[in-house]
Amino acid sequence: MSEPVARSVDRYSLRLSGSFRAELSRRTIVKNYSTVLPEWRLNDKAVGRAFANRCGVRVPVVHASGVRFDDIDLSTPVIVKPLYGAGSKGVFLYRSDDEILDIQNRQTFSSLNEFRGAIAALLTSGKISADEWIVEEYIAPKSGTIPSDLKFYTFYGRVGLIQEINRDEADTRYCFWSRSGRVLETGKFRNRRGFTSFLGDGATTSEISIAEELSTKIPAPSVRIDFLKGESSLCFGEFTPRPGAYHTFHDPIDRKLGQLFIDAEARLYFDLVHGKRFSEFNDVVHAREPPPTAR
Repeated sequence: MSEPVARSVDRYSLRLSGSFRAELSRRTIVKNYSTVLPEWRLNDKAVGRAFANRCGVRVPVVHASGVRFDDIDLSTPVIVKPLYGAGSKGVFLYRSDDEILDIQNRQTFSSLNEFRGAIAALLTSGKISADEWIVEEYIAPKSGTIPSDLKFYTFYGRVGLIQEINRDEADTRYCFWSRSGRVLETGKFRNRRGFTSFLGDGATTSEISIAEELSTKIPAPSVRIDFLKGESSLCFGEFTPRPGAYHTFHDPIDRKLGQLFIDAEARLYFDLVHGKRFSEFNDVVHAREPPPTAR
């Protein structure tokens, strides 16, 4: 974009000039030069959970963290996940000794020996880097075995897109929603092996409000906030500063999210200049990490 064009861009024209792909890529470049980007501070699972809890959002109970697999207490239904990992790789739902589910591979184990064998294979292959695990409360869904994911693409107080994922079938099923409740075709996951589209349940107005309110407490223009949809309410999952495959969104979705990103960044800078303190974020993040320095 040339200087004269850039100077002439107004709020209305942002929908033509914005690009979510470009903004996230730019943010990634900034991250590579500095460790201070707020959304990436929340990428640490323990920090993210502490922050969500500080903001009054329901968070799964963590029964143990950093424990060896052989030391895990399997007396009640729990989720077992690697301390260092992303997505559903190495994540298991333990309901009983004869009902254990590998969430990523949709494989069911009917004994603890099979479970131990799967863990050993992950460690031997290097797919999981260390025998250190998080043991979390099992969030029961309204129906089925695994709660659906609701992933909110937030832009400093505004939800721009909602991604719903159901993992309770042989194939992972997905659906995208607008904030107003309209099903969208976004291009993401299209033709991706192991994923099929379906008509999900979407998010309620109150669920959208939870995500939007939480995002206003983060001094960053955009972060995806992931929740599990439990039997009675949403339960926090994690913060995702750079959603995977963001480059696969169709151009209209990319422009819309890009516009929201630019608008959010402008509103954030306004609030920062006018003294907004982001007390919950500062209380949690700065209490857990030493002040970083730019490179």
